[in-house]
Amino acid sequence: MTFPKPTAQERIEALGFDYRAQPKRRLDKCPLCANREFVSLARQDRYGFPVRTDGCLTCGLVFINPVMTDEAYAEFYSRTYRDLIAAYGGKPKSLDSVERGQVRYAKLLGDYLEPHVGTGMLLDVGGSTGVVAQAIADRFRLREATVLDPSAEELERAAARGLNTALGTIEERRHPGPVRRDPHVPDARPLYRRPEGSREGP
Repeated sequence: MTFPKPTAQERIEALGFDYRAQPKRRLDKCPLCANREFVSLARQDRYGFPVRTDGCLTCGLVFINPVMTDEAYAEFYSRTYRDLIAAYGGKPKSLDSVERGQVRYAKLLGDYLEPHVGTGMLLDVGGSTGVVAQAIADRFRLREATVLDPSAEELERAAARGLNTALGTIEERRHPGPVRRDPHVPDARPLYRRPEGSREGP
């Protein structure tokens, strides 16, 4: 007798991670530009968790809101994250296999960015082990590259590549105050086709 293999959702549920129960904080400002007008883009992530995603109507940043606290993220990445990735994909995923996939992605991203990138600095948000940041920095001869990621284990590899590292998430960044949008940067509103869903941050 054969039994059907569990689905990705069944494997994820078997982990017992309760996203709803995690401590969170609500963001009233965009973590990048500090403006307060958002549009709600999604209310569930690919794992089936009730994660709300907002988009800033000024700079276009997409971010989780409300976001888990720093302590909750640290616990999640030390105890749950790798098992969650394995459950979703149906097989264990090591950092080595993650990096192999990132090499091809870095090439595709570099090709896409070619007409738009000059010399300067790079911040790779959720940059993992730094494979992509290093490839982009080398290709465009950037002065400085920093990887921001909530996984200390992955940042160790990024640091070994000679990259600057910062532990955390973009949602945790405390911006000092409102900033004026550069008039040469287009308004992000056309990116989001649901203006009726916009709201002021609480």
